Amino acid sequence: MPLDDGACRNASLVAKIAFPLLLLAAILICRPAFADQAMCLDEDTAESAATLLRAHGSYLDYCEPCGAKPEVIPVQDVIVGQDCDYEVYVNGESIDLAYVFVKEDGIWVNVAKELGLEVEGVSEFLISGSKGIP
Repeated sequence: MPLDDGACRNASLVAKIAFPLLLLAAILICRPAFADQAMCLDEDTAESAATLLRAHGSYLDYCEPCGAKPEVIPVQDVIVGQDCDYEVYVNGESIDLAYVFVKEDGIWVNVAKELGLEVEGVSEFLISGSKGIP
C-alpha cells in the first residue's frame, strides 16, 4: 500500500529531527571518555609532576580532544593534595596532566606522557605555531 504525501512528510520530519538528536547523544556519550584521564595519581607521580611544573614556571593548558583554545598558564603555586589518591594543584586548581604541556627546547611536551601515564587523544609533543599553539 503506497504512502500518501502526508505520511511521507511525517517520515521526512522524523528523520530530520532524529538524526541530529542521535548525533548529539553520540557526542555526549563519547566525550566523557577523555575527562579526568590523569588527575588521580599515585604520590610519586604527583610529586614528579609538581617538581616538573615548578621547574618550568608555566605550562600550556590544552585539551586537544575537547577542541579547546590552548592557553599558557603561569605557575605561581604548585601543591600535591589528597583527594582521589593524589592530585596536582596549580594556582589553587586541580589539573589533569593529560592536558598539560611544558616547553622543552622549543617544543611543548605532554606531562602525562613524559611521566609514563597512559592517556588518550593527546599528542606527545606540540610545535609552537601549529594548531594555534603559542
